[in-house]
Amino acid sequence: MIGLRAFRLSNAERTTLLSAARDAIESVTIQRPEHPSGAESEGRLAELGACFVTLVAPDNTLRGCVGSLSFTRSLSAACRAMAVAAATRDPRFPPLEKTELSGVRVNLSVLSPPTRIASIAEIEVGRHGVVVQRGDDQGVLLPQVASDQGWDGQTFAENTCRKAGIDPATLDDGRTTLEVFDAEVFSEPRSAPVAK
Repeated sequence: MIGLRAFRLSNAERTTLLSAARDAIESVTIQRPEHPSGAESEGRLAELGACFVTLVAPDNTLRGCVGSLSFTRSLSAACRAMAVAAATRDPRFPPLEKTELSGVRVNLSVLSPPTRIASIAEIEVGRHGVVVQRGDDQGVLLPQVASDQGWDGQTFAENTCRKAGIDPATLDDGRTTLEVFDAEVFSEPRSAPVAK
């Protein structure tokens, strides 16, 4: 078993991060100043962290997902930045509209630092996210993707390659690297209130 360490957040810390992400999304969509809370600069939320922010439409379809594996800013700052990116810079979707705010749900995946593995057999489906890299091409899929799709480790790695435009046949040639990470995943309730 790979010894990875994800953040283990309290309910209060989760609530603070979800509120920070929503505040950032509303600020960029409504074009008003952000309102950080004091709790965002305390404890684990002030430590270096990385996350993905996924936006879910009312019909339970993807509305945006952007993240970073880089541990260069506080976890709360990373959540805010990735929330704005998910709402405005996911190339698969147009920027989020003000009229969508009340229906979209924020989902956060707080990540552990990635750890390199030697073989696909080390991937634990349901626990690990996967990073595949070959030269400048990189693909990342979150742990819940494999679980939701019913994939085994091999299929998970191959689909991560496809996302990056990497030929899955190169997984064993020694030039494509595999990393795994843990993620603590949590979400807003189905009907999240919109700040005025």
